[in-house]
Amino acid sequence: MMMYPKEYKLLLQELINEQNLQIVFQPIFDVIGQEPMGYEALTRGPVSHPLQFPNVLFEVAHAFGLLSELELLCRRLAFKRFAELELAGKLFINVSPHTIEQKSHPHGETIKLLQQFGIKPEKLVIEVTERFEATDPSLLKDSLQHYRNMGLQIAIDDLGTGHSGLKQWAELRPDIVKIDRYFISDCHNNIVKRELLRTIFEMGKATGVSIIAEGIEQHDEYILLKNLGMQYAQGFLLAKPNVSPQSTFPSQLIQCVVGKTEVTGFDTEQFEIGNLVKPVMPVKADRKCIEVYNTFKSDDNQLCVAVVDEYNQPIGLVYRDQLAELFSSDFGRALYERKDIDMVMNPVMFSVEIGSPIDEISKYITDNDEFDKRPEFIVVNKGKYVGLANVRSLLKK
Repeated sequence: MMMYPKEYKLLLQELINEQNLQIVFQPIFDVIGQEPMGYEALTRGPVSHPLQFPNVLFEVAHAFGLLSELELLCRRLAFKRFAELELAGKLFINVSPHTIEQKSHPHGETIKLLQQFGIKPEKLVIEVTERFEATDPSLLKDSLQHYRNMGLQIAIDDLGTGHSGLKQWAELRPDIVKIDRYFISDCHNNIVKRELLRTIFEMGKATGVSIIAEGIEQHDEYILLKNLGMQYAQGFLLAKPNVSPQSTFPSQLIQCVVGKTEVTGFDTEQFEIGNLVKPVMPVKADRKCIEVYNTFKSDDNQLCVAVVDEYNQPIGLVYRDQLAELFSSDFGRALYERKDIDMVMNPVMFSVEIGSPIDEISKYITDNDEFDKRPEFIVVNKGKYVGLANVRSLLKK
């Protein structure tokens, strides 16, 4: 933790005394029902103030022994604003284990505040964050059980940021677990993150715990997470924190599509091959070669792309190295750059229905030498393009 000048303690005490803090809310959406399941209350200091940003605000409070006082004020302001806005769904508030452990932390304040602002206990979710780690796990567990006895729900925030995340899951038996942004970021390009996320969703289902994926910022992250079984989502892609938060589900995510085909219209538990799909955007047959070439140049990880017809049925594959070879000379570039991509594509020799059993696909692939050189294959849903899969990931599964 950083060392802060003593002046910061005075600045913080002044903010607390004057209650000069702003509460903003970020919605947490149910992506199946396409409506908010709740809102997380977040605190900001005054604009351009040294303590404007929450990480500095709470670190200073912890450093100077004012964390309990600050959290109680944040709680009061959050309840007040939540009631004023008459928000539907649950209210999520952050509580650090360090505050719960403090003997000076007043007990019974939360239920008094709920009664004061007319909020039912079952609407409140206590998010236990690992920002400041617990030193007495038994006290933390007892304190959270006290909240639970009042009818509140318990959530573990930022699963994965501290060493004790899974241990907390086992010992605290939370109602909700929020996955840390680190595992969400660029998950569509990272097979390790993808498999960890799949495991977390499966653990949630097995233990009856609701899983929230937070920090979603990219459309491709959202697509993958939804394919893996995500029901609850939070992040800038869906809505940013605001004094008057958004309650409408983002229109651009109502139909999460690749081309014209919805990629989430299958049961990943029933269809194993669906777990291996990478939702790579296809190109239409009349796209110019130069446009596809530039697509490859903008993404070093993309090795091939599917070509689809007007009905979104796959008709070919274009490989990065082959197209690069055609463009390697001035003559080749001049000859091909304005031609339609279907003039240079490789016709589809093999595609897999998303409901096909993995063992059948594996047997077919191992019996065909063509996959030694070109390991990617197309996955379809009732003949319509869904995405690409890779032989290596199939054989690993």
